[in-house]
Amino acid sequence: MLIAKGSIVDIDGIQGALSEDITINLKSNYRLLASDFQNEITQMIDIAGAATRSLSGGRFGFSSQFKQMTTQIWDKTDPARFNINVEFHRVPLSKNSGPQDVSGKNVLSVVKQFCAIPLPAETVAGMLVPPGPSPIEGIGLDAILGGSQGANVRGYVNLTLGSLRFRRILMDSAEPTFSKFVDDSGYSISCRVAFSFISVWAATKSMVQEW
Repeated sequence: MLIAKGSIVDIDGIQGALSEDITINLKSNYRLLASDFQNEITQMIDIAGAATRSLSGGRFGFSSQFKQMTTQIWDKTDPARFNINVEFHRVPLSKNSGPQDVSGKNVLSVVKQFCAIPLPAETVAGMLVPPGPSPIEGIGLDAILGGSQGANVRGYVNLTLGSLRFRRILMDSAEPTFSKFVDDSGYSISCRVAFSFISVWAATKSMVQEW
């Protein structure tokens, strides 16, 4: 699935410009039907069959395997994952904006918010509080118990790419590249952030239809 570059990206209400095309990765893994049944007995049968073929000059032989046992069956489906590069620029000066709106400092403040999302928090005692969902949230009990369904500081974000809308998706990395050009205060006038997003759960048909 491809999304054209140049689209507006909205991450929790903050907008930036998508700088290049992106690809959403959707993948299922398969395995052999009989992959869990290999043991010493089947190996002995294979050895006996090979010996029979050798002794008979290739006229006879057998094995423990059947064509049907090579059938590919579903093993697991990975979460949906995609990477995007988003550019954030200081707001052009207009009659409705003041110096605080056009400052490169404002760009830095926005980027800092995003860079903090995939990182753990730290308590006074130095203990790290992990980002991402807790086991309760992961299995959906937070909804039953009245927990938040929106974005939160633990790694969830709501993301809009053009007409696609992703809800409660995890940001697992944010890598900023600051412009070498700065304003009068010494702050970069723009920043490109390389984001990596992953769905909380394995991708499903209904998930894709909700985008």
